[in-house]
Amino acid sequence: MKAVALVALAAALLVGTAAGGTPKKPWLWQCEQIHLEQAKDACYVRLLLLDINRSGDPATELPRIDARAKAQPTSLYARCHMLMHVVGRQWAKQHHLSYPIAFDGDKSASRRYGVEGLPTLVVISKTGKVIATRTGVTDGEELERLVNQAL
Repeated sequence: MKAVALVALAAALLVGTAAGGTPKKPWLWQCEQIHLEQAKDACYVRLLLLDINRSGDPATELPRIDARAKAQPTSLYARCHMLMHVVGRQWAKQHHLSYPIAFDGDKSASRRYGVEGLPTLVVISKTGKVIATRTGVTDGEELERLVNQAL
């Protein structure tokens, strides 16, 4: 009986528990139950979008998601860059953003503009000249200044 109790205690400590004593599931565990890659990716996108919407601040949430994905013992981190492009497009659409946002599955735009992390802002003038590149969060005043400079 003591052995069973010790095993149960060890399992609870390893897995963690949610409020109420039920075992806590790993982050995005539902997606790992899906075997078809396309369906699994759609699941990740849906849940990552929920995380971002719940936080209300994508610029703050993206680094958190990246760190959590890196810590997962799954294939999520290897596909995170591509998945976040899809999440970003859907988030922009939900929030009726009308300025162009470049997302590229083959990373050609990332290479062209030197993007090494997300979020990255690249301000391009009407003539195609890169005015500024900022990695990380850009505050509203800085963004307004850069856009005015580009115009």
